Amino acid sequence: MLIVLLAYTVYVVVNTQGLATESLTYSGTWGLPFFTIVAAHVGTALTGALNAADISRHLEKRRGLGNHIWGHLLGIAPAMMYMALVGLIFGISTDTANPVYAIMEVAPSPMIGVAMLVFVLAAQISSNLTLNIVPPVHVLQDALDVSWERGLVITGILSIASFPWVLFSGGEIYFLFINAYSVPLGPVLGVLLADYWLFRAGDTSINSLYDKSRDSKFWFINGVSVTAVASVLIGSGASLLMMDLSWMIGLPVGFLAYVVLRKVDLDQQTADYLSETEAPAAD
Repeated sequence: MLIVLLAYTVYVVVNTQGLATESLTYSGTWGLPFFTIVAAHVGTALTGALNAADISRHLEKRRGLGNHIWGHLLGIAPAMMYMALVGLIFGISTDTANPVYAIMEVAPSPMIGVAMLVFVLAAQISSNLTLNIVPPVHVLQDALDVSWERGLVITGILSIASFPWVLFSGGEIYFLFINAYSVPLGPVLGVLLADYWLFRAGDTSINSLYDKSRDSKFWFINGVSVTAVASVLIGSGASLLMMDLSWMIGLPVGFLAYVVLRKVDLDQQTADYLSETEAPAAD
């Protein structure tokens, strides 16, 4: 429904406003500004990528990995590219890339404009439930041992206290915020990819992932993997050197750091060191 609605608005925009030909023929540099935009655009979806397991772990596994690959390719990539294209056309034609403002500009009547905004609101609710509500509530449940309902209330309060309307009020603030919170998220994703694909070969016990006891194979050292934490810190430090590319730098650096530290078995070395320092002194 949203795809059809946005297609209609694009049709109205192009027919009433036209497309600036200089924008279509502009060659660009394919330099840092281009990759900065890509980094910010993907940065908005990183929370969803990192928390995909919270959404999909309850699904029945029927066709193996194909479900996840095709589900993400068909469910996420086309929609994001479509929205980016719509925003681009709105920006070229109406001098505003904000779909809400553009819709009100081109709506043939106030009633149709209101109807369009209702659908936009529905889209915001559906996307925010998945990307911005479920992940933090799960974190609060694990960190504070609270119920889903209480975690939901805390998340709602924090979402207001963070003043998102200020963060997204200007281009400079927006890019700074997106790239800043992507600094640790890129390396985290790199660590997850390296651990799952290279060292576990896709063989992960779902129950063990959510098992907090010492018997879990993910217990590591007092419930913390020194290798993973060190890799995230290394990747985050590399990201800070060039914030405009943030996760683009942090993800591969975090990935490589985890591979190297895992090869030298940093977790075991740390465990051995701690056991030696905690051993009682001889009489």
